[in-house]
Amino acid sequence: MTQKAIITDLNRCTGCLSCTVACKLINDVPVGNFWVRTLRVGPVPKAGGTGDFPDVDMYYLPVQCQHCANPECVEVCPTGASVKLDDGTVQIDAEQCIGCQLCISACPYGVRYLNEDLNVVQKCTVCHDTVEQGELPACVRTCGGRARFFGDLDEGLESFEGPGQPGDDVSYDATMNARFKLTEYVQPFTEDEMFSFPDEGNGPQNLYILRNTYGDRRDRPDEGDGCSTGKVDSFGHGYDRHRSGQNFDLYLPSDLSADSPVFVLIHGGAWCQPSDKDTEEVIGMGGQIADKGFVVVAIDYM
Repeated sequence: MTQKAIITDLNRCTGCLSCTVACKLINDVPVGNFWVRTLRVGPVPKAGGTGDFPDVDMYYLPVQCQHCANPECVEVCPTGASVKLDDGTVQIDAEQCIGCQLCISACPYGVRYLNEDLNVVQKCTVCHDTVEQGELPACVRTCGGRARFFGDLDEGLESFEGPGQPGDDVSYDATMNARFKLTEYVQPFTEDEMFSFPDEGNGPQNLYILRNTYGDRRDRPDEGDGCSTGKVDSFGHGYDRHRSGQNFDLYLPSDLSADSPVFVLIHGGAWCQPSDKDTEEVIGMGGQIADKGFVVVAIDYM
């Protein structure tokens, strides 16, 4: 069996709307309608917090057709226009659609609408035509935060891919075919940190990763796990826009002078798992910066 789907890492999503804009442009979605709608959830005050930033939780949530396992929209369609294909996606045959809108009423997620000019119901197709040609859906391909991944749930998380770097060959084909794996790119997560939309018996298939980045601090890697360690003291709390709003602790040497210039060096992508080459480059860079009189420190993500 096959079940194509999109997995979105909400901790990486910056709410840039690239997915929404690209989808509207490529699919000529009418003004006021959306195939992918990006919602802001929050800010919600943290329990026991001050009620002000940074004691709040917030994330962005892309909402689209969930390509359900048992889609009610397919069941209620009187003409068979709404169908579930062999690849697991739910599609609409425009030639069969009579615009009765029964499917709109049946969808629990409000992701369908009637194109009044065409008298046809429309929704996300996960760019079915271009995906059949080996490309990624537009919303995945243009994601600015590299938060969206496309793959087959029946083949496991290893099948989910996002757009990668083409390398020296920057031709169209090389750029379109460059890929990276979800399992190799994003920060670690557990099954408890994967969610779907509420299941009303239809079995939504798109998944969302949302880690408890604002809860209890995770264990720091031990010495030898790829992260340098040393005598450090906690030096407050910070916020990093470039990692989807994740909090971090900043550590500085206990004997640091108040007027010392500080350079924060971020090392590694998914926690502290850089390659040997990356490590050598970062160590060299840190040495050059230190030679300029800066105190080089690192950040520890929550």
